[in-house]
Amino acid sequence: VERARLPSVLEHAVAAPPYRVVPEGRGLSRWLVGLRDRQRWLDVAHGIALLPLAIVTWSIAVTWWAAVLGSITYPLWGWALPDPDGSLPRLLGLDGYVWEVAFYAVIALVAMVTLPFVMRGCAAVQAAFGRELLTTQRVTALQQRVDTLTASRMSAAEAEADARRRLERDLHD
Repeated sequence: VERARLPSVLEHAVAAPPYRVVPEGRGLSRWLVGLRDRQRWLDVAHGIALLPLAIVTWSIAVTWWAAVLGSITYPLWGWALPDPDGSLPRLLGLDGYVWEVAFYAVIALVAMVTLPFVMRGCAAVQAAFGRELLTTQRVTALQQRVDTLTASRMSAAEAEADARRRLERDLHD
């Protein structure tokens, strides 16, 4: 699900990570391939490490939304609060209900203007974290390069072995 969400947040396609091919059949070898797969371990690490990050970004998002909604609706419920001397507008020297409403209106305006940026930032932080662990673009590129070099080395070794066999046959004949 997280990989499906990444392109919409990052605004570009992400590479699918390489997984080791699990052999057909039953037995221990099937399980061991899964345990040796680096990408599967990165997926597990993402699932575990995402929780604290998600808690932080969720807390920021809820706090920002509460600031917006609480400040906008303050004139509807602010009159019902007890009259504490330690409220923020009073500590700033704004005495009276009208000044409190004006103060919270300014807070609401600032919170509403910055809300899209804060939400986008929270989503971008989670997407960047997911991109590093779930897509491993650099690792994918390196793994493809290693696979290409391995295949070319194997074909070169086979060609050399064929040439050696031909030479041995020619010498024998």
